[in-house]
Amino acid sequence: MRTTLLDEERKFDLLLQRGRKILSHRRFTEPLTDDDYHYLHDTHGLPRDLVVYLNTEAD
Repeated sequence: MRTTLLDEERKFDLLLQRGRKILSHRRFTEPLTDDDYHYLHDTHGLPRDLVVYLNTEAD
């Protein structure tokens, strides 16, 4: 059980790191559109609520 939790925590940390890196690209410096959110989810596995969180984290 502990190993599973640690593995999930590691995967989530990697998702956060990847999300921060992706959102740092110039394409995503403007306000995001619905198409941007769909692209980020479909291509990179970043759900909208996580993208919103990461964008507010940078402020």
